[in-house]
Amino acid sequence: MTDLPVDQPAAAAGTAPNSVESRLDSLAAEVAGLRDLFTRRLLDDKARNALYQASQDQSKAITDILTQRAFADLFKEMLLALDALQRDDLTLEVAHGVAEEILESFRRRGVVEIVASGAIDLATQELVGTCAADLNHPVGNVAAVVRRGYILADRVLRPAQVIVAVELAPAVQSPSAEATGTYAQ
Repeated sequence: MTDLPVDQPAAAAGTAPNSVESRLDSLAAEVAGLRDLFTRRLLDDKARNALYQASQDQSKAITDILTQRAFADLFKEMLLALDALQRDDLTLEVAHGVAEEILESFRRRGVVEIVASGAIDLATQELVGTCAADLNHPVGNVAAVVRRGYILADRVLRPAQVIVAVELAPAVQSPSAEATGTYAQ
């Protein structure tokens, strides 16, 4: 073994703290830089979110205004129709005219009547009754409309209520029918 001079370990120990200190200083500077970057990004995100929220709020306000204007026009037209219906000299002709005005107002806004003819369409029609099929109304076809239905764009506002032609089972003679002459259907 070689004996080291007493100065050497002190010298080696003296250089180590300087490199550790410089490394710590470097890491501290790096952490400070990352902290600054994180803070800037956080502030940017907050600003971006505030801008996004303001944009959504403005869009909602504009949508509300446009909706109110659209409804205002519809309400004005309906009030005119109501005035006509509340007249003292209301006749059936006037009532039919008012109904046509209301339907025209709906059509201008995209509300259309459901065509209820031919085979029943359960997506737009509601079965409310049946009747016997005949030459004019084959089995499974709409025989009558009880209440008209309406669609707005592709959404059913109210299904048409319809009566559908069905094949009725033949009358079955009940045991007591022979005596009374009545038959069950």
